[in-house]
Amino acid sequence: MWHFDGYLRKKLFTIYTDYQALATLRIQQNPKERKVKWIVELKNYDFKAKHWPGNDNNIADYLSQNSAPEPINYIEDEQMYSKFVGVVTYDEDGIWMFIRLKSPMKENLQVVFGKSDGEESQTAVRREAREKTGLELLQMRYLVTDQDYDCDIYICDIERFKPRQIESEKTGPWKHYLWGRFSKMVRQKRTTPHSPSLKTIL
Repeated sequence: MWHFDGYLRKKLFTIYTDYQALATLRIQQNPKERKVKWIVELKNYDFKAKHWPGNDNNIADYLSQNSAPEPINYIEDEQMYSKFVGVVTYDEDGIWMFIRLKSPMKENLQVVFGKSDGEESQTAVRREAREKTGLELLQMRYLVTDQDYDCDIYICDIERFKPRQIESEKTGPWKHYLWGRFSKMVRQKRTTPHSPSLKTIL
């Protein structure tokens, strides 16, 4: 992928691969050292991986057997800095949320949400996600900046994985809410953040 870095970085794309483990590589809990190396290599790319068995993919080795051009240089976009960051973890059926047990925002339903502490937005949101879910969420997409909270919000499809309750003194257990119920709670401003833009992931 690094040969086409200039085209792929900061863009959502799909990889079809005969390596089935790649589809869930970046959201595995406690990955082994060899997998960590690949997670680090892939952390700057926003992609979905779909398994395509080798028997069905007769041209799987075409690109690897042909010489590739020199890597294309990528010019970094302006980095984002907000006071808060958040990530919405979801799957095909709904969204994961918990009840906040301490002030501020006590008893609010909440997604992963926390202070950026001066870090660049993507770095901060990955840290917050790790601290609150126990998952390495590297396949995230930027959604919107919630102006009410000065919060950069990301989304991540975690498929069959379930967040773990890490900060039990601050948060209730993670619960899964179906899309219809979640949409209603957003309209009622019962979630944090409650930006209407969250409904764009429905």
